[in-house]
Amino acid sequence: MVSFDNPRDIDLFQVHASFCSIFSSPVRLKIMWLLGEGERTVGELAEELNLAIPNISQHLKVMRSHGAVRSRREGRTVHYRLANRKFLEGASLIRVGLMEEFQKMWALGNTVNSSDDTSG
Repeated sequence: MVSFDNPRDIDLFQVHASFCSIFSSPVRLKIMWLLGEGERTVGELAEELNLAIPNISQHLKVMRSHGAVRSRREGRTVHYRLANRKFLEGASLIRVGLMEEFQKMWALGNTVNSSDDTSG
């Protein structure tokens, strides 16, 4: 992991690339979306995603190690939340961009398919 002791030693591109590795898992993206709605426990996340608690815990561990989520303990229960709402906003922008590109490809595909139609 990167040390933040001396700001001049920080390679922000390296930190950014390392952070974005959390987006390489659909499960972690789903966790991020759920936490965007509000704080959740591991059990709640497991139930909502229909996954085992140990699986969710592993994903949260990765997200916590990259600083994407924070936790607080209440008795024996640990509650998770997004560390910064902008992380979800960034992921949302990527998602919107992808959907726009898919729509363009779909429209182009339909245009090509329509012109290929020789019936009539």
